[in-house]
Amino acid sequence: MPEICLRWMDNFEVGIDDLDEDHRYMCRQINTICEAIAAGDMEVVPRELSAFVDFAAAHIERETRVLTALDPRRVFAADTAVDRLKPISDLAVRFNRGEQDVAEVPTELVDWFCRQTIDHDAVIRSRFHRRSSTACLR
Repeated sequence: MPEICLRWMDNFEVGIDDLDEDHRYMCRQINTICEAIAAGDMEVVPRELSAFVDFAAAHIERETRVLTALDPRRVFAADTAVDRLKPISDLAVRFNRGEQDVAEVPTELVDWFCRQTIDHDAVIRSRFHRRSSTACLR
């Protein structure tokens, strides 16, 4: 049976299709990493962890564009995006150096995902009251 670290919940949705699909994809990626760890497949973990960090960076850029479109008076700085990504990019570096306890990786990924969902996504959810095709992202 596959190792499920993060079960998809509808409250992860913000009401913007592109961002919601990003959240689903990140949830699947976290579970792929968990499955690899549970199976002891340490060749897959660094590749998937790197892909997760790269995807999360792109997602944060998309979110920043949405937040800016929702509140143009507020500046969403690039350094904030770097700060948001730092916990998982540091996790990947520690893992690749052999300095990270493998058993803690799933918890750290899930914690990061949930903190991001609660924090920045709550801002989007509070300002965006209906489903959209996200024309503001294009």
